Amino acid sequence: MVLGLLFVTLTGCRVWNRTHVTSAETLASRQYVQRAAESLEQQNEEDAESQLNEALNSNPSNFEARTMKAEILWKQGKKKEATAEMEKAVTSPEVTPEQITRLAQMHFDQGDFQKAQNCVSLSFRYDASLSSTWVLQGEIYEIQGRNEDALAAYHQAAFHEPEDSRIQLKIASTYLKIGKPQRALETVQHARLKGSTEDAPPEMLLCESKALTELNRTTDAVRLLMIARQKNPENAEIQTALAQLQPFQAPTLVNPGTRYGSEIKILPKPERTDH
Repeated sequence: MVLGLLFVTLTGCRVWNRTHVTSAETLASRQYVQRAAESLEQQNEEDAESQLNEALNSNPSNFEARTMKAEILWKQGKKKEATAEMEKAVTSPEVTPEQITRLAQMHFDQGDFQKAQNCVSLSFRYDASLSSTWVLQGEIYEIQGRNEDALAAYHQAAFHEPEDSRIQLKIASTYLKIGKPQRALETVQHARLKGSTEDAPPEMLLCESKALTELNRTTDAVRLLMIARQKNPENAEIQTALAQLQPFQAPTLVNPGTRYGSEIKILPKPERTDH
């Protein structure tokens, strides 16, 4: 596959493979990787990392060993080391667009948005159907303040993964950013059609409440926020949203024998009219 070679050309990274690797070294390297996988199943990361180091000593071109080591380092919080290992891995002929996107995510999470964009663009050249790549592209656009472009990217992601509610939530949130609360509301409600309000994650309820607030439906917004708060009492954003709507909250009656949505009965109160 030429993807690894193109990555080298575009980034200037060195190809990390040894000129001569014997068949015995190749076999030994694979065996070390297998042992590392077994150690990871037993949640023994220290032994897994040791096995992967042995695998790479035997064959520095072992793509699987390199990517596994990168993920272990990332999990340990050694992000720069993990990124360096992944950069070595993606020079391999075995690399796939998924690994290029993973490297892009690593760069993005460390604030190196230009390198993230370079990797995303490269991944698209070989596979434009990965929803994860489109989501990351949308996130890069948002960082750049290009919310309309971000929305288009998220829609592309949804086209390839229409059942992913997390993508729908990103679409709804972006609609809010560009001043389209009705579209945001329709999107987030559609995303949870298959489940009840009780089953919806708090971040989805928060997004829906924001859209309702923009549409002056504050009673409904407060109801959803109170449900969200019961699901995640420590969420500062939910607490802030409730505090901002405090003047518009009505007294509540709670029935201890019921769950989230049914336990909150908000007494009638006139809606906001100052928007």
